[in-house]
Amino acid sequence: MNKNILYLLSILEAIEKIKVYKNDFKNANDFFEANLQKEFNATINLLIVIGEEARKIDDELKSITDFEWKSVIGLRNFLSHNYKGIDPNIIWDIVNNKLDKLKEICILLVKKTEIKKEQISTLLNSPYYKNIKYLLNEF
Repeated sequence: MNKNILYLLSILEAIEKIKVYKNDFKNANDFFEANLQKEFNATINLLIVIGEEARKIDDELKSITDFEWKSVIGLRNFLSHNYKGIDPNIIWDIVNNKLDKLKEICILLVKKTEIKKEQISTLLNSPYYKNIKYLLNEF
């Protein structure tokens, strides 16, 4: 199985979890301050995961799109090394205005991996990908 599929599925799962975590909030400040920053910190960790997985995707596959992968990877590096200097407004903007485009690109790339429906079905039935079962409708 193509390793890129696992990276793409991890990114998509992280995006869906971030949507759940930010769903109950109306603004960056509420998101940042709620529950001792639990949802905010979980989101930061998932954005780091997204950047790390994006880094691992083969350049040839990423080049199919004109998406700015370097920004995703750069965000991961910034978040990983800037513990106290993270602006909640920037994170709020990313989770509300940037992730849908990344999701769209990742779904396109999943299809380009030429994975078979039975293979993706097996993967999506694992406990790691509970939030992206919608992908089955793409095949």
